Amino acid sequence: MHICQIGLLSDFDRLCRDNGIKYFVFEGTLLGAVRHRDFIPWDDDMDVVLFREDYNRLLALPESEYPGHMKMYYPTANGTFLDFIPRIVDVRHEADPYPLTKHPFIDIFVLDGSYGGKKQKLRVTAQRLVYAMAMGHRGSRSILEHTIGHESAALRRMTRPLQCLGRLVSLKKKAGWYASLSERCTGTEMLYVSNMNPFLMHREYDASWFSGAVPLEIRGLTVPAPEGYDNILRISYGDYTKLPPAESRKPVHFKYSDDPGQE
Repeated sequence: MHICQIGLLSDFDRLCRDNGIKYFVFEGTLLGAVRHRDFIPWDDDMDVVLFREDYNRLLALPESEYPGHMKMYYPTANGTFLDFIPRIVDVRHEADPYPLTKHPFIDIFVLDGSYGGKKQKLRVTAQRLVYAMAMGHRGSRSILEHTIGHESAALRRMTRPLQCLGRLVSLKKKAGWYASLSERCTGTEMLYVSNMNPFLMHREYDASWFSGAVPLEIRGLTVPAPEGYDNILRISYGDYTKLPPAESRKPVHFKYSDDPGQE
């Protein structure tokens, strides 16, 4: 799987450089670059993050700019909902699939300005409500899957009415509400990832951490990491230099990966 991933990440990097689009490796891909100078051995997807203006430029690229094997996947495009994270996929390769896609993929996260304080908490609460309503478009998929399976039973019961209510409003309209809530705040000293899993959306980042890029390597490919990667990784993982328990070192999205038991 990692052989496929490095090819896709290299193609994405070239696409961004050729079109003047700024991105950073993020989350597990950033952690792999810092701790392993590679992908995390048991990780089977990739994560990048873009400022809103760069994300909009990526969306505006014509299909002709993409290599033939690389496609943008919009999770709300076919009327069913998984989340609000677009993905770049490599259609040349297939694996035993996660419900998301059968192809190797890159998650595309978006940095927006944070209001901070109570106003930001209200904004994130509104986004979570829209997200819960959008889960009404998951078809036969259980509400417990993918997003809130690890949360309390009480929380799952609370979201069920919103899921039912959400079926009365088109997914396209809810995606518009979500985008409107995400894009309202610019030029702030704090940032947040507006299309993150809703239970992680409260995380905020100092804008200075993304003020520049430092080069890191993944399998010989030089990729841009945010200047403040140490702070960013500590928010996500705590002491990220330590490996997780052995039982946690396994792929999540596909049924195979490159020797996931290795360190």
